[in-house]
Amino acid sequence: MSTEALCGFSEETTNTARSTQHVDSTSTSDWIQPTMADNFCGIGGVLRGFIEEGFNIGTTCEKAWEQQKLLREEFQGAIDPMRTFESLTWQQFLGHFTAFSSAPCTPFSRAGAQRGFHDHRASLYMRQVIPLIQAQVPVIWCENVPEVSRQQKRNFGDLTATSPLQELSQILKDKGYHVSHKDINALDCGAAISRKRTIVQAIHPKLHKWMMTNRDVIANKLSKHMVEIRSKNDETQVNMQEHEFTEDGFIWPNERFRNSTRRAVRTTRKQ
Repeated sequence: MSTEALCGFSEETTNTARSTQHVDSTSTSDWIQPTMADNFCGIGGVLRGFIEEGFNIGTTCEKAWEQQKLLREEFQGAIDPMRTFESLTWQQFLGHFTAFSSAPCTPFSRAGAQRGFHDHRASLYMRQVIPLIQAQVPVIWCENVPEVSRQQKRNFGDLTATSPLQELSQILKDKGYHVSHKDINALDCGAAISRKRTIVQAIHPKLHKWMMTNRDVIANKLSKHMVEIRSKNDETQVNMQEHEFTEDGFIWPNERFRNSTRRAVRTTRKQ
């Protein structure tokens, strides 16, 4: 299936969004508070992390009524999730620096039937990035269970197999995004539970080019964010950088607790 057929948007629409979204970096020297979007946001665990890092929260959606109610009450209406993902338009993501999206995992997870492509909800995993691409959001994140990488024939009788992860990545790449994915266990990032998830990171080509050109600047900033790792007997301590900047231009958290007590003290805050 072609990207154009699945996405249902033209190159003209994409170019219009691009001209609206991106501003010449030389046009202003003032710092602008970045905005993030959170699709399928649940009770807002991810968006709370972005708030702590100085982000403004823009477009959100969540189908479950109780989660909607909790977010509206806690943030006094400042966060008011849309009821369904299908009701969102790409224009609602213009002006966002990043978007995080967690389409339902039921078609892929062990807790569900694992029917994959044969579950009608599976298409949401690929479609979740469509309005974000149309709006030319610079950084797109997608989270789901590791089973999205499981190979499967899309239709009975197909000669070749594919996976939802492959199809999602190809949709993004077809529109020029640089794409990487990584399996990350929450336990390795300081959480109290072990929960592995496949995280997809997609970076707009203009931003990716800037990042690669300014590698030294970015690496210097990352070097100021260290965590203190304690050994199992608490006799030795090692400082480790919180994040790594990969050769292909992506920033990922370091797996800094794997050989330690899985707890750390942040020694520096965002400068």
